[in-house]
Amino acid sequence: MVVSRALAVAAVAVGLGVIAPAATPASAAAAACRVNVVCVYNAGQTWMGQYSEYTSHFQSVPRSDITSVQNSTPTAVKFLYSSGNVSCVLSGRYSGLSVAGYGDVTGIRLVNENSCVF
Repeated sequence: MVVSRALAVAAVAVGLGVIAPAATPASAAAAACRVNVVCVYNAGQTWMGQYSEYTSHFQSVPRSDITSVQNSTPTAVKFLYSSGNVSCVLSGRYSGLSVAGYGDVTGIRLVNENSCVF
């Protein structure tokens, strides 16, 4: 069976590093991310892991090939990149995480607010 996949487009708001959401999940896997977790995927839309712990710091991610996220939590989630830049995905959003010049995702942080203010 051939699965068609849409490319998630990430847009960064000037100076904020806010990731604009794709209109719909790019795959059935993203749509299946359960409530109150953040699911991360690679370029092939293969599930790479999930996060649910709220921390005051960025948690390390074990893989460098994370390219998209489904945030099924009621709050925002922030992503740290190898360049030191940070992006953010709001609650209930699916988004691509590939941002030109940012590098690989190296950390994730669930925050107790639904705002992408840095």
